[in-house]
Amino acid sequence: MKNSKNTFFKVISTLVIVFAMVCTTNLNAQGPPGGETDTEDTLSTDENNLEILNIFVLNSSRELIVSGQLQENTLLDVYDIHGRKMLSTELDSSIVQNRINVSSLSGGIYVVNLQNEMGRKSQKVVIK
Repeated sequence: MKNSKNTFFKVISTLVIVFAMVCTTNLNAQGPPGGETDTEDTLSTDENNLEILNIFVLNSSRELIVSGQLQENTLLDVYDIHGRKMLSTELDSSIVQNRINVSSLSGGIYVVNLQNEMGRKSQKVVIK
């Protein structure tokens, strides 16, 4: 009974995170009230180089991999399912594949947030 309760709460927590990401994405996609936008301040998908990056975990080596060329300094934050910041580091834009040791993190679901001057990308990862 105890395991099914824990599983239930993990599933609910994951759904809450996904729902929050979807709502944020939908709010950002609608633009400001009245439909007016200032094109100089609007980010295009061509300018947000974070969208083309691949984020994944190598559980065999307990590493979080951010693969792809960064155009500028980028901050990586890792949050647990309760929204606590568990890890924060600046990625090296001179290399194509940044490897972050996550052996200090317990197995579970985490949200990786990448942010730089040109945009933001969030992605869920599972560490085993």
